[in-house]
Amino acid sequence: MQTICLISVVLIGLISCSTALVHYMKLEKGANGCIFEGQEIEVGGTAKDPNTCGVYVCQNKEGDSLIHYCQIPAPFQRCKELGVSTVTDFPQCCWMCVNYITC
Repeated sequence: MQTICLISVVLIGLISCSTALVHYMKLEKGANGCIFEGQEIEVGGTAKDPNTCGVYVCQNKEGDSLIHYCQIPAPFQRCKELGVSTVTDFPQCCWMCVNYITC
């Protein structure tokens, strides 16, 4: 019983440190799934979002999808900045520190 309580406390702690978010997005209907930026994603397949640290996951042939993304790096990384990489694959981009540059 103590083990179950300990595992529950650890899981709750890990969940509270998580910064990943999930949102519904409607994409175009495809023959075998969803269409994102001209590319077809099969049901259950993913496509990288070029603007965030995230991916679109096609849910069905009607164009319903979920986008999973991180707004800030995981707290245990102790990054100086709160930005995330938009060029690194998800979920690795959630766990790495980045440096801001002036464009």
